[in-house]
Amino acid sequence: MLIRKVRYACFAVAAFLIASAGAQQDPEFPDNTVAIADEERSYDIERIEELFVEGERPTGADMDLLEMDRVYRWKETAARSFKSGQYEKAFPQLSVLARMGFKDAQARLAYIYLHGLGGQKKSNMEALGWLGVATTGETRPAYRNLFKQMMAQIPSEHIDTVNSHVQTYRDKYGADKMGIQCSRSRTGHISKFLCRYSAEMDQHMIRLMMMAATRTPDEGGWLY
Repeated sequence: MLIRKVRYACFAVAAFLIASAGAQQDPEFPDNTVAIADEERSYDIERIEELFVEGERPTGADMDLLEMDRVYRWKETAARSFKSGQYEKAFPQLSVLARMGFKDAQARLAYIYLHGLGGQKKSNMEALGWLGVATTGETRPAYRNLFKQMMAQIPSEHIDTVNSHVQTYRDKYGADKMGIQCSRSRTGHISKFLCRYSAEMDQHMIRLMMMAATRTPDEGGWLY
């Protein structure tokens, strides 16, 4: 009986995540992103300012399902602002989401720094840091390709400094560090990229099991 309950709960959770995946199909960079102008490929080392983040960054383990959903909706809002070219509006949203470990936000923040958009000063080092962390683990191929292109342009005498800078961002803001799991899938010619809190499925299963335990057979609650 318990095995059947757990199996049913797993199916229900999986169905919920699949149904809500549409909200996570964020657009990638604008079409002209990879075609970076030659003058933007001068990677002189800039002074790296230490980033200070006020308060503790919440992880999936610190949130309930309602809070997770609120973050996902905020992620959608930031994606729409970015896609429509409202970089000044998107920047503060992306900054928070990037520090929470979301790869699309990290890559888009890199794009803003790379091109000096939304009132931000152009910074190749900031762009490399954020794009570097966005390319760890499962990620969009476009992000990894752009990062490789940028790294290939760095003079050999600066490569160690840049690698150290990128590693710092990966250590502080990596998706795995923030309890976020990303995956890629393909349906026909449509490719999807999904990043969600890894604790989400566990919380859904707990909620379903609690609901099942409080119902009677007449209420259709014991999941035989």
